[in-house]
Amino acid sequence: MLLLKFFGGLLIVISGTLCGVYASHKLGNKVKFMEQYLMFLTHARTTVSYTAVPAEELLRESNAQPLLKPLLTDVADKLGNGSSFDNAWRSSFESKEADVLLNKEDRELVCGFGDAFGTSDINGEIEKIGLNFELVKSRLEQMRNELGSKRRIYRILGMFAGVVVTVLIC
Repeated sequence: MLLLKFFGGLLIVISGTLCGVYASHKLGNKVKFMEQYLMFLTHARTTVSYTAVPAEELLRESNAQPLLKPLLTDVADKLGNGSSFDNAWRSSFESKEADVLLNKEDRELVCGFGDAFGTSDINGEIEKIGLNFELVKSRLEQMRNELGSKRRIYRILGMFAGVVVTVLIC
């Protein structure tokens, strides 16, 4: 019976630790998403500067990474169906897929790009992309600092919660 309690307690501690690891992984994915979004903005600024391609083509041909690509494809599909850029962008980045990756403030920052894009000449578009790039860059620095401190805390709290539950049960 004592051996069964020991292994049961050990499984609870391991489960708590894995929950902490999962929470820290989710936080890491938020940082990766914002890094990929910055790479997209850099690509968009360069593409708009040298070739004035339509927004749908810009989104489909972007070299976006795995976290961002499905959302950009969704925006391009909505543009292909006749939706305006700002509506397509906002609805895609307020979807459930983006909800997992971004909190409310970050979603508003990303959605702000869609509200302003496609409403002026090429120089205006380049300036808007540059402004969004700088805003996202500063937010990314904050997120990286948070990641460094919170990643370890999530893991420790997960393990501690498992230990507490084990002590309370046994």
